[in-house]
Amino acid sequence: SGPEWTRPLRYRSRDGAPRVLDAHTPAELVGLWASRPPRLREYVGADAMRTMAATLETHRPFIDALLVAGRTESERLLLWHAFGGALLANSLARNFDGDAAWKTLDRAPAAVDRSELAFGFGFRAGQFVNEFFDAGWRFSDEFLAHAPAATHPAFARGFGAGYRLRFLTPPPTDFESPAITNLLGHLPSPLEQPFREGLSGAS
Repeated sequence: SGPEWTRPLRYRSRDGAPRVLDAHTPAELVGLWASRPPRLREYVGADAMRTMAATLETHRPFIDALLVAGRTESERLLLWHAFGGALLANSLARNFDGDAAWKTLDRAPAAVDRSELAFGFGFRAGQFVNEFFDAGWRFSDEFLAHAPAATHPAFARGFGAGYRLRFLTPPPTDFESPAITNLLGHLPSPLEQPFREGLSGAS
């Protein structure tokens, strides 16, 4: 259930990513990933990105290689979204610093769209805010304070898309609720429209 594009970002594999992560060099990792069937590559790529983020500095060359390995637009977006979201799966989530988070994302290769990284970060923050309200807003406030303003609409769209997963396929009445009003009260007013786009299922 839920928007089709979110499934690889929600997937946790038991063996796909570890086999890719047996690679000894970034080029070998990309080769192992590319050898997977196209549909499986999306799932393995997102899972590998999340796994590598847990030891970010060790795997940074591997992450950078995978970020530019997508053969199609959908693969590229998925990998960029996965890396943006993966930052909240490592130690940054326990002692979050928005400036450090943005600098980590901004170190990506030049070909990577920073707004799409911000979308991925927002997507994960939107999932957090449903379960851990204070932590979710801390991630949001810190990120918006340090990321360039040009990336904020993409972050807000991702934030709405991540929050949507609390109900996956909501009836129209769920798009207006006290909880959503509260969420919008914490976002700058220009970000309401992109947040609602994400809440409606936009990627």
